[in-house]
Amino acid sequence: MPTTTDFLILYGLLACIALYPLLKFLSKTSFKSRKRILLSRYKALRKESLRIQEAMSMHILSGNADRELLTGEITYGEYYRRLKHNHVSHLSSKIQEKLQNSDNPLLLIKTVEELNEQEKKLKEAQSLLSGILAH
Repeated sequence: MPTTTDFLILYGLLACIALYPLLKFLSKTSFKSRKRILLSRYKALRKESLRIQEAMSMHILSGNADRELLTGEITYGEYYRRLKHNHVSHLSSKIQEKLQNSDNPLLLIKTVEELNEQEKKLKEAQSLLSGILAH
């Protein structure tokens, strides 16, 4: 004859079996939601990077400023090339596709850290560009 302890264990196991798919679904939904937010942020930073590159390019072309010094050590042309290289290395469409097609949570974490760094760099570039265009 089953005892009360046996029933408790049985009900506990049944509860675990019933809750597992629900928790799995919720965690997957959470992952998809975080991934969607991350992709949206990635696209926004890509767009901002391209906008800054375009503005820098227009400034260089309009004033023939490719070899003029931007700061004490770097020319406008070199800074523009660094912006382009940074974009290709960290904000390319290939990386975006890789992120879109991946279900790897570690890639999400790595990408968040990288986007934080890219956001800082773009803010610096925007501030530098604002100073240039104000003159």
